[in-house]
Amino acid sequence: MDLCIYHHRIGQQAVHNNQKMREMLCKIAQEEYEKTHTREEWMSFAKKNYLEE
Repeated sequence: MDLCIYHHRIGQQAVHNNQKMREMLCKIAQEEYEKTHTREEWMSFAKKNYLEE
């Protein structure tokens, strides 16, 4: 999913300005990724598991 510049960097809820929003979107991304890939593949590029905290 691509974000517009406002939601990516500028706005109050932008992922670069709001850690909670960033982690929520990363969790969703990991859930979707793991529907067709392994956890090991996710970890090879993301370096963090957002599903187990």
